[in-house]
Order: sequence, then structure tokens, then C-alpha cells
Amino acid sequence: MIIFCFLTYNDIIPIKYWNAFFKNIDQNKYQVWIHPKLKLNKNLYEFPINIVKNKINTINKSHISIVQSTLQLLKESFNNENGKHFIFCTQNCIPLYNFIFYEEFLKNLDKSIVSFIDFNRKDRYNKLHINIKKYISYQQFIKQQPNMILVRDDVNLLIKNDLTQYFKAMECPDEHYFINVLLYILKRNIIKSQTHFCNFDKTKTQAIEFKNINTDLIQFIKNNGYLFMRKVY
Repeated sequence: MIIFCFLTYNDIIPIKYWNAFFKNIDQNKYQVWIHPKLKLNKNLYEFPINIVKNKINTINKSHISIVQSTLQLLKESFNNENGKHFIFCTQNCIPLYNFIFYEEFLKNLDKSIVSFIDFNRKDRYNKLHINIKKYISYQQFIKQQPNMILVRDDVNLLIKNDLTQYFKAMECPDEHYFINVLLYILKRNIIKSQTHFCNFDKTKTQAIEFKNINTDLIQFIKNNGYLFMRKVY
């Protein structure tokens, strides 16, 4: 089973794409979990959704609550013992392929996929707690895109090892927490790759907005190896 995890302000914005994506798909093959800051309009969803019960109040992007809410989303969705892969999505991302493609892609995937950007905002390392600096050096410290695909074993370890208190003084901790914890604290062997397209410049994590989607743009993104697209309105 594939678990799709959405961290949102309210409803998924490009919902028409997701309604089409899940149409006629066996519900035993997937679950959708949403951690919304505000109330959802359940009438928009043509597929079953699960809403996080013990929501974390997210303050802003530079607050550790973003990471904590992501962990809570993973924690509650992890209770489904059939969940093998957890795809973390944002409020305005869309799939680039049909469900069967992802099912086949994930079938033999035994490592998590998290993006990797080196030599970008290294200054944030200075805000790491001293206890974590024992395990992560300045040279090792890296940045990631927020979206990722996690295997069950890694989700289990992230839930059991909550280290958010050591990242809470950092600006935009969600851009550093998961990849650094997985690599240097939990010593996991992950695939360092970007799954969600957000910017034509691969060296940047800032997402630009896309309001006019066409087949040429979608094909260009797919040709560059991406699985999803962010900031679609």
C-alpha cells in the first residue's frame, strides 16, 4: 500500500488532478492522509481521506512546528500496517504519471528518496544544538527539498527518534531535518534525488508558481526525471 501524506493550510489546491489520479483505483492499494492547519471541505474529495487527529499548530516556515507536524502526519499514517511507502506531498503538488506507474516504481524500492543540495545555507549549521554537532560536521550538513518518498523502516526510525528539539533554533528546519537525521544520526542508506519539480534551477529549493500547465511543460519535467510537480494553481 502507498501512503500519500499531505501537509496543507486547508484543502489540496489542484484537487481535480488528484480526483482523476485516484479514480477507479482499488482503495486497498492506497491511503491519503492530510494534516491541515484549518478545516477541510470534504465535498471536494472524490476519494477517501484521513485527517490527522492530533494536529500540531504550525507557526510559520521558520518554526520547528513544520517538522513536528510532518512527523505527526507520518506517525498517524504509520498505524496502517500495510503501508510500505510514504510519499510526502505539499498542498499544491500534482502527480505526473498515473497510479499504476507509481505502483510499479515503488514495487522494488527499498531505500528512501530525499533530495540533496550541498553548499547551500551552510550558515544554518551554526544554529544546530551542540549535541547534534557531535554527529554532523559543518562539511556534512546539507539541505533538502521538503518532499520525499520514505520506506516504512525509515519512517519507523524517524518516529522513534524525535530530534526536533536540537533543530528548533534553526531557520527553515524542514529544509535540513530529515536528510541530516537519516544520513548522519540514523545512518540510513538513502537515495539522494529530487522527486518533486519546483524550479528550473536545480540548485535552488525555492519553488516558483505554475498557473498555466501544458503538455510540453509536463513532458519536459518528466524527461528530467521528476515524479511530481509543485506549486500548481
